[in-house]
Amino acid sequence: MIQFAFGIFLVLGTQQDQIEITAAGPQGWEEHIYHAKDNVVVTYRDMRLTADEVTYDDNA
Repeated sequence: MIQFAFGIFLVLGTQQDQIEITAAGPQGWEEHIYHAKDNVVVTYRDMRLTADEVTYDDNA
């Protein structure tokens, strides 16, 4: 459910907006897919999403 909500969250922005993702655990890129685990915080404009795990598709 978190990944679905996060995907919708990203579609609403413009290309000029930047997303900041921080995590306490492992994180990294696999081609255009970014994975982050453990106390993940995603900040976008004035919104903040916290989750145990986030997967971000840079092409979406």
